[in-house]
Amino acid sequence: MALLKKLEDKAPFSEILEAVQNTDDFTGCLALILKNYPEKKELRDLVFAMTEDYKDCLRYAVYRKETERDFIETLLPLTKDFTFCLRNALLSRPEEKWLIDILIPLTTDFSGCFVYAVPGVEDEKLLAFLASKTESIGNIESIVKETSKIEGALLRLVRSLTSLPKKMFASIDFGESLRFSIATEYPNREAINFFLERGDKYAFCLRNLLHYHPGERDLVSLFMEKTEDFTDCLYFGSAKLDNSDEVIASLIPKTEDLKKCFSRMVEYRPRLFPLFIEEMLKKGDVPPGTLTSLLACGAPVESKTFLHILKNEKNLEGALAAAICNRPGRTDLASMVFAKSGWKKTSGVSREKGAWLPQHLQEMFLIHTVVNDECFICFDTFEEGDEEKVLPCGHRIHKLCDVAAFVCRSH
Repeated sequence: MALLKKLEDKAPFSEILEAVQNTDDFTGCLALILKNYPEKKELRDLVFAMTEDYKDCLRYAVYRKETERDFIETLLPLTKDFTFCLRNALLSRPEEKWLIDILIPLTTDFSGCFVYAVPGVEDEKLLAFLASKTESIGNIESIVKETSKIEGALLRLVRSLTSLPKKMFASIDFGESLRFSIATEYPNREAINFFLERGDKYAFCLRNLLHYHPGERDLVSLFMEKTEDFTDCLYFGSAKLDNSDEVIASLIPKTEDLKKCFSRMVEYRPRLFPLFIEEMLKKGDVPPGTLTSLLACGAPVESKTFLHILKNEKNLEGALAAAICNRPGRTDLASMVFAKSGWKKTSGVSREKGAWLPQHLQEMFLIHTVVNDECFICFDTFEEGDEEKVLPCGHRIHKLCDVAAFVCRSH
């Protein structure tokens, strides 16, 4: 059936209307309209008048809040199978007591009704009744996920679960439930403790805690001890300034993928960036542009660390510009980049003898560093072909003069 297929695929409404005009058999179509096109009431009423197949219609009509009461009341006497109808009403229409009162005596299978009622039903007697009809809790992780989005609902769920026999807990993944109970705008310590006491899996819990509740420092400390999975903890935690530098520093050596956290550490944790860089060097995991980011972030720079990164830096032009612009008080950094580059200044050296310092950096570098056309030790003017050495301060000297000065100091 072309119409049935288009309804299943949620085709554009214009295509649905065209298919309706060319269809004689509407079996199964009304249920799919109620499910996938609940706002198209004219289409629903048209197909309703042409079909005698009402299977699953009430189930979807109740689930979709767009369906008005009059239409639900029309479907009630036409429905033979009430499976999932009460459950959907409890989830989508918990305030419509008239409908729930009608469906309860018509329901034979109460599977899922209790947990689906918890988010919206505040009637404790109704919750107790549904709990007494519950044989198995089943998979409630998705319900925890949904109730965590509604203020107060997660606490109602936990308190209702507490009243159930413990044998019903066998199928509950408390670790997964704990994860979702943390990842919420409405945190509840009682709910978190409930799942924490019963679970032994902590995957993503620390990550969610650092991201959603950075102020809960005692819980952060607890999960730091319990968890073995630190995936994305540094990535999410570093961007939340309520997480202390001490916590973030302790996550750095535990993080495998440091590259992923690079930009966040530069932006949010410049004070910890040197420590971050040291760990990257240990793991041999230094990405391109590290030196430029280090110079730009404002973090303290040790010469030893700087030289380690400089060994593998390919973007020397960017690094030199960053050193000049962002570290005006550290002429030694720009000089180290210049010495590594093999570039030459514009002091009469012929173009054939080596690569010149890029034009746009020449003036910047000459102003930034101490420019001397004479050896700072012997005061002789440099000649073409002289072997030079650039000191950390930016002064140039003859290599032979450096050796002579060392010998002199030794005596």
